[in-house]
Amino acid sequence: MNSSSLAVASDSEPAMRVWIDTDAACGHRATADPDDCFALWMLTKAPQVVVAGVSTVFGNAPLADTDRIVRRVLERSNRGDLPQRVHRGFAHAIEEVTPEPMPGGVLAIREALREGPLRIIALGPLSNIAAAIHDQPALARNVVEVVAVMGKREGHLFHPSEGARLNLLFGHGPIFSDVNFSRDVVAARMVMGAGVRITLLPYELARQVSLTGDDLSRFERTGGTLGWIARSSRGWLAYWRAVVGRDGFYPFDLLAAVYAIDDRHLGCAREPARVGVDGKVGPFFRGSASLLVGAPHSGDDRAFGPAVDVTYCTVAHPSLRPWLLATLVDARIGFTRRN
Repeated sequence: MNSSSLAVASDSEPAMRVWIDTDAACGHRATADPDDCFALWMLTKAPQVVVAGVSTVFGNAPLADTDRIVRRVLERSNRGDLPQRVHRGFAHAIEEVTPEPMPGGVLAIREALREGPLRIIALGPLSNIAAAIHDQPALARNVVEVVAVMGKREGHLFHPSEGARLNLLFGHGPIFSDVNFSRDVVAARMVMGAGVRITLLPYELARQVSLTGDDLSRFERTGGTLGWIARSSRGWLAYWRAVVGRDGFYPFDLLAAVYAIDDRHLGCAREPARVGVDGKVGPFFRGSASLLVGAPHSGDDRAFGPAVDVTYCTVAHPSLRPWLLATLVDARIGFTRRN
């Protein structure tokens, strides 16, 4: 086992060696999405997850802020060694990968891959990961899996207020974007073409589970890191109540931690995926690239790369929410994986 790991596996379960790449933004502003911070908390506390390192990336906030917030979350975890194992990555989308200079986060991912097989948990744009494995076939072979929070069905718009009685934009409230993909389309295309195993956790999955005000209150009562993350989430919850019209928010990136720790709570299947143009959306949204999963139906076959098979998780089983709440409060719960 790598001596630089951030967590220690127990003797009773095999260790899962992971790398976390994140654009955590809890507390950045009142409406900052806190889901990365919940995922960090869960992954760094799970006893059978061995975190080889953490890299930060732009996305939910500028890189300087995501880097600061990640270190703050880890400092509050009462593990003094964790902040020193954080590596700063890309501050912007990559147009192309050049030999030098590479951010420290990219170099750190490469070094971790040289040391052995690694499951990469990608909670933001794929910029660091794409640069780390681009034209590096020997390193790519040590990628057990890239778990990314992105992807969509053709024609699907992300409007979380659907079904709520609101008189807002398009009758649905805000329209969200597939933000981890759209912030760096080039990087996503590179990872899709790298020949590595890919699992996608889309909005379609996240909309089946919410964290509510009562849940945040429960987390706050525990104190410590989890309590601080919950307090930092209050502005995000207020936004969902006022603008989205729901008393709870979808914990998008947190579900990547769920998949890594216990994927039995999710329904997943192998499906083809491609970067292309979604011809089924309305005229206001047509023309930009999307990460499309499933066989094409629209007749608009403008693809920016070949289709590859991915694992696509779209079903949250009834066991997910109670397990998720219990595991956040007591992150010592071990993991059980099907693969």
